[in-house]
Parts: sequence; structure tokens; C-alpha cells
Amino acid sequence: MNNNRRQVPRVLIFLRKGAWFYPLLFIAAVFLIGYNLSDYNASWIHFEIKQRHLPYVAADGPGLAWNIIPKIFNFRLFDTISQARFLSHAFNILNIHFRLLLYDFFPPPPGISFTGLLSLIITPFAIFRLLKNISGRRDSAWAGLLLYFLSTGFLSGFFMLFHPAKPLMNLLAVLCLYFASRISSRPDNRLSRYYWLMLTALLLAFLTDPTSLIIFLTVPLFFPAVLTVARNRAKSLGFYLLPLILFALSVSFIFPLIIRHFGYGEYNFWGETFLKPMYPDYAQQTEELWSAFRFDNVAVNVANLFRSQFVVRQGDKFPLLLNLFSCILLPTYCLLMFFNLDLRRRKLLLRLLIALIVFFVIQTFIQGKHLQVISSSYYYGSLFPIYFVSPLALILSGEKPCRFWRGRILILAILVVFTQAFFRINREWRDYHGGTHNLSASEVFAVWLNRHDQLSLSDLRSQYPREASWLFQELQYSLREPAGKKLD
Repeated sequence: MNNNRRQVPRVLIFLRKGAWFYPLLFIAAVFLIGYNLSDYNASWIHFEIKQRHLPYVAADGPGLAWNIIPKIFNFRLFDTISQARFLSHAFNILNIHFRLLLYDFFPPPPGISFTGLLSLIITPFAIFRLLKNISGRRDSAWAGLLLYFLSTGFLSGFFMLFHPAKPLMNLLAVLCLYFASRISSRPDNRLSRYYWLMLTALLLAFLTDPTSLIIFLTVPLFFPAVLTVARNRAKSLGFYLLPLILFALSVSFIFPLIIRHFGYGEYNFWGETFLKPMYPDYAQQTEELWSAFRFDNVAVNVANLFRSQFVVRQGDKFPLLLNLFSCILLPTYCLLMFFNLDLRRRKLLLRLLIALIVFFVIQTFIQGKHLQVISSSYYYGSLFPIYFVSPLALILSGEKPCRFWRGRILILAILVVFTQAFFRINREWRDYHGGTHNLSASEVFAVWLNRHDQLSLSDLRSQYPREASWLFQELQYSLREPAGKKLD
């Protein structure tokens, strides 16, 4: 009798359950970001890239050659003090050469970079799988992916060409947590390839940006299983400390020798990173990192990060409806969903919230040397979306299947808030740092089509605004004859 029952096609089940809603929104979000990235006025290049990094990196012309390797260790040019952001330096060089090579085919919009392309390919997959492992539900993972994808912290790495340290840290943080989630899901085989991949990602993070300390401290909060991979707890802790130990040995002994060999002076990570201001000309900076940290700045940063992400502002006005969704309905909904979670998920939620607090404290401590407070999640606070999306996805898993529509309407409204918040903050950063140039696509292509005619280029340069100098600079370096032996 059951064999004669007509089976419902999977497509119809997919449509009836509404499983199409979040994937369709994600496709729309990809088209929205892609469309805006193609706008030559939406993305921009930070003045440090134009004034310091581009002339230095592209002095020998486009293309990767062996002579770029010593440049990775020129910490004075890229960072001014003895930081250990060598992976960031390498990607900075890759970004510049990648853009110069693109000029053979089309003039790339200012924000296009190799780092952004890599993040776009890897991060959405990794964050989706991470959130699915945390929440146990695909719809919650899709909702979290959408919130992360349209967050100010993630998108700032695509629309501003600057030091790639922060976008890389987003990628490495997501990978570390994803690998840790795979380790946690297999308690019988924790010393697997995912464990060694996690340790490798942690080591790369230490060589990318000081905010790697946040990842190092919060991975065990997300997934305590990473500290019980061996039968002996001391051995497990030793494994987890391995990237930190290798990093400490490298900055103490290996990198000083390499940097001295290439003629870039004395490298003193422990002295300069903690005791010397990054930019001595800044009156707000203190001599010691320890004295720059203040607990009241933690509260200011918490307020700024949440406000920049969840509060809609149009000029001096605050639209009531959207702010009602993000500031009142969302917290109320999260509180209601909390009571639907079982004990295991409540304990996990508590750990995720502790990780969020650790993020706020350590982020304030690290940025105290550079900025007294963080104004938003744009660039400097770009790790923030990872730490609020994870508990939010877990809370969304408490929604009952018969009432999925409530969460979907709320998430849709929050996505509108996120999108509006990002483009407003991006404009503010662009205008403040002199990245506005008001060039149409036809004007950019008019320059590119005349790239081999120096007389026409000179005439066009006199007609274009000063802020459009990035276009003529990159064209100039892209046309140079490459120097040095190419990398095979």
C-alpha cells in the first residue's frame, strides 16, 4: 500500500518548506555587492597605498619576480614599527601586482584585490559550515551567512584598498573556527588533518595582525574540544600553544636575522610593538601599549560597534521603522528564542557571549596603541561580525518550524539595516581619507583606452580631478617593463 503512495517531488518539498528564501536572498546580496563594486565611485584606495606602497612595490614594473621577496620584510615602510605582519605585507604586494596585471584586460575598480577575491571564494563557504555546525540547522546558517556577508566589517575589505591585514584576519579567523568545529564534531578522531590545519591557520594569523590574539583566546571558548585532543591535557595544551611558541621564536631570532640580511635595520618586536607608538606624530598616542588601555574605552567601543552595525542613520535623522526592527524587535526576538534552546545550546551560547566579551576587551587593548577608541566595525573592528553572528545564528535555531516566517521577516529587515549602515560608513571613510574622485565608468575607460598614448594621457590628467590620481598612477606602473627574474 505504501509502495503505491505517490511521492512528492523534492523540489515541491523545497518550495513548501521555504528553504529557498535565504539562498535566494544570498544570490540577491551577491548581485548587490557585485553591482556596487563595479561602480568606480563606490570603492576607493587609501592614501597610504597611493603615496607609499604602490611606488615602492611597483617600482620594478608589473609581474611577480624574485626581487619582491625582500620587500616583504621592509617593516619600516609598511608598518613604521617592528610589527610581525609579514603575511599582510606579502598580500599587499600581491594585491598591487594583481591590479597592475588586470590593466591588460580592463581598468579594475579601486577596491578590487587578490585578497578580496580569495575571501569571496573561501569565506562564505567556511562561515556557512561553521554556523551550521554551531546551530545544527541550515536555515540558521544561511541567515548568519547573510548577516556576515552584508556586515560592515566583512564588506570593508572589498570596498577599501588598504593594508590587507584585517580582511585576511577575517578569513583566517573563520577558517580557524571552522576547523575547530570539525574537530569538535569528531571526538574520536581529534588529531586529524583539521587539527593541523587549524594550528597552521593560527600561525598564519600571528604573522598577519596583532588581533590574532583574539582568535587564539576565543577558539577554545567556541569549541573546548581543541584542548582535549590528546589523552594528556598538558600535551593537548602544548599542541595548542605550538603556533604561539613558533611565532615567539620567529620574531625573537629568525626575523631579526632575515631583516638585517636584507638591510632593513634592526627589528625589535618585543620592544617596539609594546613600548613604541606606531605614529609618533599623533598627539593622542602614548609611549606604552599598557598605559593606552582603559576599561572605559571598552564600553565606548561596544557602543560604537553595535551602533555602527545596527542603527540606521540618514544624515541627522534616524528612521523609526528600521531602527525599531534592529534596536527593539531583534533583542526581544532573541530573548524569546533563548527560552526555546535546550540546555546544551544554552551552555554553548554562554561560551559564545563570553567570546564576544573577550573580543571587546582584547580589541580595545590592541587598538589602544593606534586608536583610543574604534568608531565602527569598518576595517579596525572588522572581526566584530564573526563574534555577533555566531551567537545570533545559534539563537535563531530556537525558532519552531511552524513559525519560520517570524525570523525571516526580522532578518530581512536587519539586512536592510546592515546594507544602509555599510554604505553610509563607507562614504564617511572615503570622504575623510580623500578617496572621493567622482569618475564615471566612461571616464575611466577613456583613460584606459588611451594608455599607450602619453600625449593623450597627459592631456586627460590635466582635466581630471586630483583625487583620480590613482588611475594614472596604476596605469603608469602597469606599462613599465618588468625588471628582475620572474617567479616560475
